[in-house]
Amino acid sequence: MNNQENYDIILIHMLPRLHSYYLNIIKALSKECTIGVYYMPCNELTHRRNQLNNEETDRLIFDLYVEFGAEILDNSKNFDCNLLLLPQYSFDKNRIKTINYNSIIMLGAFAYGGYLLKEFREIGGSKFWTYEEKIFKDVVKVNKQKEIAQLFEIREFGLPHKKYPAFDFSNLEIDYLIAYPTRVFLREKYKENDLNKSIIDLMKNIPREKNIYFKEHNVNDPSGKKYVVKGDEIITISESSHFGEQPVFKKAVSRIGKVLIIPLSFFKVLLRLIIRKDYQTKSNNSRVIGYVSKSLIKRRTISLSDVTPHHYLNIYHFLPFVRNGVITGISTCQWNALYERIPVYNCDNQEFSNTFPNYNVVNNYYVPPCNGKLIFDENNYKKVKPPEDKEDMIEMIKNEIQ
Repeated sequence: MNNQENYDIILIHMLPRLHSYYLNIIKALSKECTIGVYYMPCNELTHRRNQLNNEETDRLIFDLYVEFGAEILDNSKNFDCNLLLLPQYSFDKNRIKTINYNSIIMLGAFAYGGYLLKEFREIGGSKFWTYEEKIFKDVVKVNKQKEIAQLFEIREFGLPHKKYPAFDFSNLEIDYLIAYPTRVFLREKYKENDLNKSIIDLMKNIPREKNIYFKEHNVNDPSGKKYVVKGDEIITISESSHFGEQPVFKKAVSRIGKVLIIPLSFFKVLLRLIIRKDYQTKSNNSRVIGYVSKSLIKRRTISLSDVTPHHYLNIYHFLPFVRNGVITGISTCQWNALYERIPVYNCDNQEFSNTFPNYNVVNNYYVPPCNGKLIFDENNYKKVKPPEDKEDMIEMIKNEIQ
C-alpha cells in the first residue's frame, strides 16, 4: 500500500458501468504503478440517484479494485498524482481542485457527445479519449457542440478487456449469452412479452447441448434498492402493489419454471395463446405474462448469478468468452457484440424508425430482427470499428505517466 499521498494514477470512480475497464487498467498496471481510486459524488441529481441505485455494485467493485492492487482513497483528503482519469459524468469541480495532477484526461462515455467539455475546459482539460469516435462526432454534430469539441485533442482507444483481461470466464463454456435489455425500448409491457416470445422461438433452434447463459442488465444492483428523483430530492420507492410484481409471486413463478419439465414447444403454443392484442396493455394480465415468459427463458438457460459472484459486471468482461452468439434486443449490447465480432441476434421485432429514443445513435450499429432464426449477416460487423483499429489504452496510459 502506498503510504504517501502521491500516486502515479488516480481514477475517479462515479458509476461502475461508465468505466468498467478500470478493473483492467488496475490489473494490468498495479505492479508497476501506484494507483488510487477516488469516489466522487455526482453533481446532477439524476446522476446522484444512479449512484445510489448502484451502491451494492460499488462495494463489490471496490473490493476488486483492492484485490487487483489499487488503493481506495479518502475523498476528504488532498492528493497528488501524475495522471488523473476523469469520466464524462457530472463531476464536482471543487473536489477536482483537491487533487494536484500533471495531466488530466476525460474518458468519454458512450454517445455523450460534447457533454461537460466546456466545464472540463474550465478546469484546464485539453485531452479527451473515447472508445467510439464516430458516434461521439455524430452526437457532437447533432447537439451543435463542434466549437467546443475542436478545442480538444481527441483520441480513440480500444477497450482493454480482451487484450488485458481482468477475469477468465473460459471455464463457463458460454456458447450463447442472453443479454437482457433495459426498458428504454420496452416501455409497454406487451413489447417485452413479444421480445420474450421471440427469444423462446430462437432458443428452439439452438441445439440442447449448447450452453445458453442469461445475464440481467448491469443496471440491476444486487441490493434491489431503487431511488427516484422527486422534485429537488431523491427518495426511496417501495415495491409496486401490482399483482405479479410482489417478491413472493416472482419467486413462485421462477420456481415453477425451473421445476416443470415441459418441452419448449408447449410453451411456444402457450405464449401464442396468451400474448394477444387484448393483452397489449399495462394490465395486470400482461405483467403476469411477462413474468411467466421470462421465467420460461430462464428455465432453458443458466443464470450467470448462479455460477459466478461477478455476474453484476459489465458485459464487456464476458464477451471474450462467448463462443457462438449474443441474444438481445435493441441495446448497446449490439454494439458490444459487433465490436468483438460475435454474431448478435436481435429478438426485438419492433419496426425501428426515427421516432425511437436515441435513433441517431442506435442507427450506427442497429442489427435488424432475427425473427426467431439463428441467422446472422456478417456484413453487420462493418458498422463498428474493431479493437485492432484503435489505440492500445494501456500503452496510452503508460506514455502519459512517463
